[in-house]
Amino acid sequence: MRWRELSPLWVAVLAAALLAEPNAAQTAEPLRLSPEQARDYARDLISANQPAAARAVALGLLQADPDDFSALITLARAEAALDHLPAARRAARAAWHATKIPNDRFVAAALRAQILARSDQLTFAQYWLRRAGELAPNTAARDLVARDYAALRAANPLQVSVGADFSPSSNVNNGSANATTTFEGLPFVFELSPEAQALSGGTATLSANLRYALARTDRNVTFLTLDVMSRWAWLSAAAKIAAPEAEALNYRYFVVGIGLSHRWQPVPGGEPINLSIRADQAWYGGDPYSTGQSLTLSRDFTRGETDRFGLTATLARTLYLRDGQTAYPTTLALSWAHAMPTGDVVSSGVSISSSSSEIETRRYHGTSINLGYDFGEVLGTFDLSTRLTQEWRGYESKFTGSDLRRDSRISATLSAGATHWDLFGFQPVVTIEMSHNQSNVDLYETMTVNTGLSFRTSF
Repeated sequence: MRWRELSPLWVAVLAAALLAEPNAAQTAEPLRLSPEQARDYARDLISANQPAAARAVALGLLQADPDDFSALITLARAEAALDHLPAARRAARAAWHATKIPNDRFVAAALRAQILARSDQLTFAQYWLRRAGELAPNTAARDLVARDYAALRAANPLQVSVGADFSPSSNVNNGSANATTTFEGLPFVFELSPEAQALSGGTATLSANLRYALARTDRNVTFLTLDVMSRWAWLSAAAKIAAPEAEALNYRYFVVGIGLSHRWQPVPGGEPINLSIRADQAWYGGDPYSTGQSLTLSRDFTRGETDRFGLTATLARTLYLRDGQTAYPTTLALSWAHAMPTGDVVSSGVSISSSSSEIETRRYHGTSINLGYDFGEVLGTFDLSTRLTQEWRGYESKFTGSDLRRDSRISATLSAGATHWDLFGFQPVVTIEMSHNQSNVDLYETMTVNTGLSFRTSF
């Protein structure tokens, strides 16, 4: 490059040399460096804890080329070392935009996250660590990102999680598997409307959960929580033909909840106890559907290095706005997980539930058991898990006959997650679920097959 183009750099290098060694101007001629030598020199100055000198060199390089990635990275590091955090953030942002090379973008994203963390912008720092994790050049770099992300998550009073799920379904509306129904004691066969039968299509669900630490000590933490979930439905062409009056908007569901949760350790180093209260409101088909309040108490217990137990109790109240009736559901659940020597995990759970209400169709008693197996990583490309659940529920409604309604629901789920594909720190998970609800009231007999695509955090 010609001297005229290098002159700003040459002046900057001279200034840096003077900053690095105050007596150099009296004993040596000015240095003449190529851009690559100047980049190396600036990095050496950072390593030698000479940020002011490195900053001067980087600024000189940027006068010659404002998109010099190495100079922008050095400038960001120097400004951060000098505690010029706004300038450091600007330089790191410019470095990100100055390159399309994945390895360089990994460096820029990781540095941007570090500077944002120092600026106490922890949520934005977590976002840029996710960007860095997506671009990590090797396992060691990704592990470093995951470690830093965990540290940020622990330090950040605001915790944000988002979810997305896309599920084609054979039964969007939870309709009956039968086209007709009968009622005990009546000599008639009633034909169900097309809208009351199972309609195929799919759902798309988006959710967000925010948790903010209001108070924290070594053994106690209190969170304010906010959660939002919205589920949209669509009908297949066959469903539209079979039920022309059915509209997908009628099956849209939206719920928002707010609550408080408190976690404390009765003894130092012991298993924490979690207590939470929550209030929510739900809309179905665009109309107000219900309001609810719940109280949940839970605790996990670890036994040895391989076994973990969980106990959860929930008391709730739900007011159904369409008919003004109230239900009081309760649930008690026990879970167990065991880590096998192979690394696989076997788990099981049992729960009992009941609901009291002014109307008999919402009064029931139920029992549920489940068994799961996590195979871990399979073939080095994805992890595989499966779960089988059986639930029995007895209602106090008779439906014109002498027998009370009795349901038996069985469901099987198979999930496969890609372990080597990553987008912003999220990995795709494909889930297939089949469920069959058998009932002595054939109106409530359903058969559903769902195939879902969702995303889970990878660190």
